[in-house]
Amino acid sequence: MKKTRSGKGDPALFSRGSGGLKRVVWFDGKLLSAADLADEQSYFQTRLRRRNRFLHGAGVVSGLKVAIAPAAGAGNQSVVVEPGFAIDPRGEEIEVCQTTALALPPRGRSLFVQLKFVECPTAPVPSIGSLGSTSGDERIYSRIEETFTVVLTVTARLDAVSIARLARRRGRWRMDRRFRPPRAS
Repeated sequence: MKKTRSGKGDPALFSRGSGGLKRVVWFDGKLLSAADLADEQSYFQTRLRRRNRFLHGAGVVSGLKVAIAPAAGAGNQSVVVEPGFAIDPRGEEIEVCQTTALALPPRGRSLFVQLKFVECPTAPVPSIGSLGSTSGDERIYSRIEETFTVVLTVTARLDAVSIARLARRRGRWRMDRRFRPPRAS
């Protein structure tokens, strides 16, 4: 019979699950490694993604109005996405800080306009090299920028947030007014 936290032997009152998140345990004298810091970040990122998915869901939180505008050149058009905030299906937060435009293709019947979360390495710094490396002149990215890309696709991707649907009629792209982007709470 298992003992519970109270020390009593009723196994119906206490059962240990498995497969939960693991976090780093800090203590005086612990040897700090890059892996420990990466695990710490991963723990909090995973918790935030889980909270976003289960409490808010995927979709547009605010802003992200979409419009079609003439682009440079005769007959060309572009899709314009205004600033706003969304949560993708994985629970990643996507913030569009400034108006973003993307040229539309000259052909097609319909397109989804989607936002996809992207991590971009940035801020390279010199590195003394990893263990076993003979070269001391390596450069390693010291930061990750959390950003996005605008995706135009015929079939909606499951890893992105659909913010509009476009239809091509009479040689021009137009907003599909029947499409309603998903809303996160």
